[in-house]
Amino acid sequence: RREQDQPSKHMRLKEFYQQEFQCIYTDDTMNDYHSGIVPFVVNMISDMVGLPAIVVTSDRLPDYSEITLDIEIDNMELCSISRRKDFPGTMKFTGKKGIIERGLKVVEIAIGLDRCIYQFNKRKNQYI
Repeated sequence: RREQDQPSKHMRLKEFYQQEFQCIYTDDTMNDYHSGIVPFVVNMISDMVGLPAIVVTSDRLPDYSEITLDIEIDNMELCSISRRKDFPGTMKFTGKKGIIERGLKVVEIAIGLDRCIYQFNKRKNQYI
């Protein structure tokens, strides 16, 4: 994926490797998956990189998102978590009462793997 030039001291990323996860759920659930998943992802990235991560509201909300939170270390975005609003349609389930149709929502977790490795190596004072 190509990004805008975003220099960060000794590193300039124009392209990066991104891993995405989609959590699909029905819109009538009482669970707020977006808020619930954020602390787990922050802890995972902090543990993996070995540096404290913070959560900030994204300064550039994508068109497809209701809300996007970024996970940053040293002012570098490593991950974004979005509640998407562009996911198509509904899903049909077969239950005891017949076919039930429910609307769907999606929480997307996008992690920049190369940015995580950069922060890990920076902590170890090993620049690639």
